[in-house]
Amino acid sequence: MVSFKKTVEQSEPTLLLPNLYAVYNAGSVGVGNLAAYVHAGITAGGGTLKWDDGTVSTQGYTSGGHKASVEASSVYYGVNIGVAYASADNTVAVSAGIRTLMPKRSVKISDALTSSGVAEGKIEYDAIGCAPIIGLAVKPMKDLTIALRYEFETDLEFKYSISGNPVGRGLIILMGYKDGMKNDQNLPAMAAIGLEYKASSELTVLFSFNKYYLSQAYNVNLGDDDFRSGWEASIGATYQVMPELKVGAGFMYNDIGVEKDIYDLGDFFTISTNPPLNSISIAIGGTYVVMPGLDLTLACSWTHYLPESYDFQKLGTIKGEYRKEVYDIAIGVGYKAF
Repeated sequence: MVSFKKTVEQSEPTLLLPNLYAVYNAGSVGVGNLAAYVHAGITAGGGTLKWDDGTVSTQGYTSGGHKASVEASSVYYGVNIGVAYASADNTVAVSAGIRTLMPKRSVKISDALTSSGVAEGKIEYDAIGCAPIIGLAVKPMKDLTIALRYEFETDLEFKYSISGNPVGRGLIILMGYKDGMKNDQNLPAMAAIGLEYKASSELTVLFSFNKYYLSQAYNVNLGDDDFRSGWEASIGATYQVMPELKVGAGFMYNDIGVEKDIYDLGDFFTISTNPPLNSISIAIGGTYVVMPGLDLTLACSWTHYLPESYDFQKLGTIKGEYRKEVYDIAIGVGYKAF
């Protein structure tokens, strides 16, 4: 039995994740006020991970100068459209819309040494799906707003495409993938609640809680016992320093909803390339009004993922620990046309 002992890491930056939001206020319609909204951009994922020395799942294919590198990418393009209708006094509002998701994912394996030779191969898979989103907001008192949102499960049937040299294609087939195959990997339903309390004319306190129904979403690659319901909770505040400047800070804890034994699935590429870990996040930022109708926002965050150990058998005993740290910088521009 062979024992592997090595640290593998990657730090590929994601330079741009664009999102566009637009709202049209139609004003008074009937007994209330009507608005329409649209969002286009990156709903999930959006990054590329490059493991030059491979991941823990490819250590058995590294030898004699071959590094068995892995490159993985996942981006979920999304378009949301919908309407919102509020009572005349704006104390109650409802919304309804539909979101179209177009995920594109890939895994590329290079320079992997197998008994049949050096493997070069790539798996590409994409899908398209739609799901409704509904919301409700109420103001039970002057300075308090409570909002609820429910996103229905999105059915996503991925179609796979395999390319590479004969050895690489053979390795991918051994992993259970075939060219032209299809399977379901649905995006789970989600329920959310948010609270906004204006403690003073300058200070606003915010709280949110999201629950992800992972165990109910159909995913052909995972068993029913791999996931439970995930959740995240956040708290934050904004402060109006001056008429033109507002600053804010927040904290979030995320329980991703996976069972411990999922980390031992060494042959499952998406686990080793981007392990699902619980996390804590801290963010700070500010918004500055450049001129009436135009504002700029700058924010940054640090996310620390709580380490998890793995232990599985693959051409020997492989034990170790998954760790992640992510730093984000966000820039936003808001413009009110009329």
